[in-house]
Amino acid sequence: MEYIPPGSLKKYISERGVLCESLIQNFTVQILSGLVYLHSRRVVHRDIKPDNLLVDSNNIVKLVDFGLAKHLGESVGKHSQLGTPYYASPEVLQKLEYESSREASAADIWSLGCVIIEMFSGKHPWPRLEWQQAFYRVCLKEEHPDIPKELCQDGKDFLQLCFRRTPAERPSAVALLDHPFVKAKTT
Repeated sequence: MEYIPPGSLKKYISERGVLCESLIQNFTVQILSGLVYLHSRRVVHRDIKPDNLLVDSNNIVKLVDFGLAKHLGESVGKHSQLGTPYYASPEVLQKLEYESSREASAADIWSLGCVIIEMFSGKHPWPRLEWQQAFYRVCLKEEHPDIPKELCQDGKDFLQLCFRRTPAERPSAVALLDHPFVKAKTT
């Protein structure tokens, strides 16, 4: 395995504090690019969180820890594994059945939204709640994490898309690469 100092995005955030918006956009483009690659090969990571994103000394992000990843065969089914509850989508928390590989991969998009909130705030997306309370808020009250008020309007719109309740309505990683919040970083 490749050694990547200084380490995880979690450590990066804890050492530097909240990240500036341009760095968040840069990291988001890199994460989306990784998700495009995985999803095009019918692989869903299912545990996207700052601990599973490594940042090297050149600010290059790499996705790691594929222990919960699933290769989607011809058949589809349920999300059989639960990643970290604070970052998990409603359908993963409830172990709902998905209709297609596209819907299954939407779980990673919700988790990406949670990671963006942590990069912006320095805290996981439900900082005042135990994981069971977060589960209740997402699954029963049908809420998503609070979107930071200080985030630019494009960033708020991007997160609203990530947090669409129905997996089929969440944009794909490919579609999100065309969103104005990250588009300037891809050109």
